Amino acid sequence: MPLALARILSRPKKEKYPLMYKVRVINQDGSSYFTRYHLPIGCIRLPVDPNSLTEEQMKARLKRQRNEKKIILSEYKEDVQFDRRAMANLMKKK
Repeated sequence: MPLALARILSRPKKEKYPLMYKVRVINQDGSSYFTRYHLPIGCIRLPVDPNSLTEEQMKARLKRQRNEKKIILSEYKEDVQFDRRAMANLMKKK
């Protein structure tokens, strides 16, 4: 095999693919492969078809999606005392 033909098969041409990043694509069944993408993201997860899921898997999926973090509000009490005399030397006129 000539060297020029080997280069054509192994690397993309610059005018067609100016800046492409290697990205892992994860299929619905869990299998994955690498491809090139114009953004440097780590992986692309393809969406799952909800019609192919069992009832238990569907409930678990909905539970994960609706799981909202509860916000706990607590009252903040400030304990810091401000000493005016300590700041007096910084506020003097020159």
